[in-house]
Amino acid sequence: MSRRSFGWIARLALVALVDLSAFAATSPAAERKVGLQIGVEPAPLASTFTPAAFAGWPAKDSGDPLAAAPAGVRITFDGATLAAELLPAEAQLLILPVPSYKKLLDGEARDGLKNHLEHLENLLAGSGRVSGYLEPVPRPAARLRFRARVEMLDFRGGRAMRFVGGYARTAKMPAQLAYTAQGLTKDGLFLVTLFWPVTARGFTPAAEPGESGVALDALPADAFEPPLATLDGLVGSLRVAR
Repeated sequence: MSRRSFGWIARLALVALVDLSAFAATSPAAERKVGLQIGVEPAPLASTFTPAAFAGWPAKDSGDPLAAAPAGVRITFDGATLAAELLPAEAQLLILPVPSYKKLLDGEARDGLKNHLEHLENLLAGSGRVSGYLEPVPRPAARLRFRARVEMLDFRGGRAMRFVGGYARTAKMPAQLAYTAQGLTKDGLFLVTLFWPVTARGFTPAAEPGESGVALDALPADAFEPPLATLDGLVGSLRVAR
């Protein structure tokens, strides 16, 4: 089966990616057998996808501590080369081990991640209203200024919240739109984050971020490129399993 095939699944050994003791393996031999199956159907958005282990981003004393990320899997599409930092303007998919993420942070940063995950879990379970921005983690270099088109999506092995977000490095810069999905696997062990740049015909950012979100919500579905339904299909095709 080729990479261009819809059902392509990559088996990646997690030994080099995460601290496997976090998964409560019963023995060293069991730990060596642990692997992660990742499958996604990129067409018609892309012809191929490439999963690769990456070292994550270290926690820094300055800046947003939630910009840090543990070692995990970073997936590119059609052989694209990604920037060293996390940019919503670049199509990519991150799959990060939650136990390792918690170990990476301490103090207020760990509490911030804990609160984020609890809020996300509540939203995905349908036990809370979609309030606030719930900025995706890891925090991208361009921050979320507004969002719209919020929906919950199921994928094979978990659930995600998706929205169209306007991202900019500063509040005075024009925001770029990116389809964003953030979710968790059913066992809560992996955080899934997708960015895909989009355009919206007839959309002009307003002076107030909230007004921009309202304007995006008011656009017809066919105003977005790529179509949101197609991007939803990409998320729905995702398979994450151990």
